[in-house]
This record gives sequence, structure tokens and C-alpha cells, in this order.
Amino acid sequence: MASKAIQVRRALSTIRTARASRPIVIRQTKIQKAKKHRHHKGGAGGIFSGNRVKIMGGAFALGLLQKSGIAANLPKIPLLGETGTIGLAAHFLGGSSRLAQDIATAAFAIAAFELGSTGAIVGDATTEGYVAGF
Repeated sequence: MASKAIQVRRALSTIRTARASRPIVIRQTKIQKAKKHRHHKGGAGGIFSGNRVKIMGGAFALGLLQKSGIAANLPKIPLLGETGTIGLAAHFLGGSSRLAQDIATAAFAIAAFELGSTGAIVGDATTEGYVAGF
């Protein structure tokens, strides 16, 4: 029996023996700073941004249309007046033209300003129309 006990001890000793552990290696990843994108600003900053200049150009073109008398020959739509009619015509007849869209935006803005400040739009043929609040 002694030989069987020795065999059992040998089997247990082989199970109990642990392997040599590997060294733990901790690697730190390389930290890269985010690239800074430089933004170039114009000299005037936000005063003359792209959209404002376009609308100013449309308002200038609207003024030229009114000054030259072309706008006087157009029929005027009641409640829209002269500037609103020009804006509507520029919107529908201009198609995909950027200048026509800018003229329409400027004309609608001027018509809304006139309606808000005076209660009537310049060139409005009907003075009987009621605008709430005026």
C-alpha cells in the first residue's frame, strides 16, 4: 500500500505545482493632441456675413427696379402692395436664380417692415383693407 500512497502523493503534487507566472505588461497608448483648426474671419466680422450681403444686394436690386419704373408697370396685388408683388414675382418667375431669390427675400422683408411700421404697404391700391392692430 505504501506504493499506492506514494503514487497518489505524486499525482497531487503535480496538480498543485503552479506554473511560473508571466510578467504583467501595461502599455500606455500614445496620446495625440487634437488638431486645432484655424478659422479665418473677415475684417468686418459678422456684420457683412454671406447672407446679409446677398440680402443687401437683393434690396439694392429692388430699389433699382422701383426707381427705374419697371415696378410701376406691374399689376399690384391687394394687401401685398408694390414691394410684395415684386417679391412674389421674383420668387415664382426667378426659378433657381440666386439673385431672384435674394430680391424676393428683400422685398418680403421690406413689405413686412412697412406693414408693421405704418399699417399699410407702399403701393397698396386698396386703403379699405383692415390689418389687425392698426
